[in-house]
Amino acid sequence: MTIEIWKDIEGYEDLYQVSNIGRVRSLDRDVPYRCGSFRHIKGVIKKPYYNTVNGYVYVHLQKEGKDKSCSIHRLVASAFIPNPDSKAEVNHIDFDKTNNHVENLEWTSPKENTGWNKTNERLVAAEQRRIANSVEVNRVEVNQYNKNGKFIKTWWSIKLAGKTLKISPSCIAGCCRGERQTAGGYLWKRA
Repeated sequence: MTIEIWKDIEGYEDLYQVSNIGRVRSLDRDVPYRCGSFRHIKGVIKKPYYNTVNGYVYVHLQKEGKDKSCSIHRLVASAFIPNPDSKAEVNHIDFDKTNNHVENLEWTSPKENTGWNKTNERLVAAEQRRIANSVEVNRVEVNQYNKNGKFIKTWWSIKLAGKTLKISPSCIAGCCRGERQTAGGYLWKRA
């Protein structure tokens, strides 16, 4: 079992800390009111969010009224991993972009990072894990019909059909469950 170690986040000292297992917390602090009194704010573990575009996990940090989105893997690497060669990128050794434990991170150059990803066999396994954990694996293929019941098309997922036709996916799903008759002027059934 790994012992969790906390370090201050550079530029956010006395406000936020990051741990060696990839968690971020705010610290207890007193915030002044305009009238001169103070309000005590209790520190909490920050809730991270997953960026569906690049696959990394981020957290919002705030200082002096300015909000900044920071990738957790870079916060962990900056706090715990020496970077004597000033390498610019942080590599996830197991290719799992959500595994931000310090043991899974290393500083690399852009060239090293690209070469690592292309040549390492674990990339395939990581991609399979990513797909297995994605919502698209649980997708529902749907058939689209006109109001007269004539088949139009089979869609790969409800989400894709909704996005393409500008119809709420929840309305299409409602048709598939029998809760609605039509969505976007079409009849819908599971494929």
